[in-house]
Amino acid sequence: DFNGSSHYIDLINVVGDIDTSRGAVTLWFKIDTDTTSQLWKCSQSTSAANNQLQIYYNATSDKVVFQQKYNGTAANYTSDAALTPGDDSWNFIAMSWTAETMIATLNGATSDVQEQSGTPFTPGKCMAGRNSAVANLYFDGHINEIGMWDAALDADAHAAIYNSGKGINLTRDVGNYDSAADLIGYWKMEENTGTTVVDSSGGGETGTLSHSSLFTTDTN
Repeated sequence: DFNGSSHYIDLINVVGDIDTSRGAVTLWFKIDTDTTSQLWKCSQSTSAANNQLQIYYNATSDKVVFQQKYNGTAANYTSDAALTPGDDSWNFIAMSWTAETMIATLNGATSDVQEQSGTPFTPGKCMAGRNSAVANLYFDGHINEIGMWDAALDADAHAAIYNSGKGINLTRDVGNYDSAADLIGYWKMEENTGTTVVDSSGGGETGTLSHSSLFTTDTN
């Protein structure tokens, strides 16, 4: 449960496994405050503004923005649906990319393919709940069940993981989801105390919370 001013999760340990030429991320979130904020972002250590994979909530439109940016060349998608901060509802996002394309999903609705023509970068930072390049855009709300892969997932896999709002165990192939072996990070956030978040993918890529006592039983 992040406070919008200083709380976030650092996923730096997974950086060595991220493949920006192909990959995917999914997570669940609930927004408490109507403020533009970062949900997830991985970026290059230098020239981060031009080399990044990110998902954020835009308070002006109440929509979610997905971006794949290589050396200043961006593929962008803004969700068709708008969200209502403070309505106590959980939301699901997924983003998959290759060196040429990106697709994005919000609550089961998937974008058309977004074209990309830039050159993939080497990541140096990765966070959820805060801008990984600059200490701003802190998220106010809940984040749960973050998954990352070193393979792109298709729209059918996004739908299978969403599972009509119920979610699934990402370590097991189920239906149209057959990429459990490609998981590089899976943070279920079940510790209930402390600042360490275990990686359930088996890769040992421990996440670190910025503060202790952020856990809550209000989960998706």
